[in-house]
Amino acid sequence: MDDDAGLLRDLAVTGPDGLEEAHRHRRDLVAAVETTGDPELAARTIGSYDVPAVWPRADDTEGAGELSRAAARLGPEGPPALRARLLSVMAVESRGDGAADAPLPRASGAPATEPRRLRAERAEDEAVRLARRLSDPTLLAFALNSAFMQAFTACGSAARRDALGTELTRLAVDHQLPGHEVLGRIIRLQALAGLGDLTEADTEADEIDRLADRNERPLAGVFTT
Repeated sequence: MDDDAGLLRDLAVTGPDGLEEAHRHRRDLVAAVETTGDPELAARTIGSYDVPAVWPRADDTEGAGELSRAAARLGPEGPPALRARLLSVMAVESRGDGAADAPLPRASGAPATEPRRLRAERAEDEAVRLARRLSDPTLLAFALNSAFMQAFTACGSAARRDALGTELTRLAVDHQLPGHEVLGRIIRLQALAGLGDLTEADTEADEIDRLADRNERPLAGVFTT
């Protein structure tokens, strides 16, 4: 099932049809692994779906809710790397209001009425902290992606998104993670446009097109055009 998750990860970046098919099969995979009775396998499989995400709202709301709920059930315990992955999944899949009914773990001592948005932000914050401590570049890239997904809760956050995109781009270049480099540059493109730096945004757009062509990432053109 780990191999299946890897195939879905590759399928999701091939274009709109591939993304839709990946979402459909992902839901089937999540349901299947939860019936195995092996929580570690289920957690590892769910956490392996680390497709770079850029839309600030879930485009598969039902699937996002299911994935977030599954990650929440499996995430409180376990090795730090696995926990970081599951926390990242929760933060990515609970972006916007697409998975508004998905439960998120509550911190020890936090009030039962703690807003769900704060729980999601706390999930991405812990994921980034764990990934930095583990010095795992792929894990950190996914955690930074989850931080970006939670960076739309207030106006005036473009500078923070630019910083996240800059760090993600640098990390991806240093460790040869082309998918995350494209994502980091798209994040910067959006943030720079929001900050009014259109010259630098155009520079990022040109680089995104070059990388997308080299690495077969056709969906990137949606953002640069």
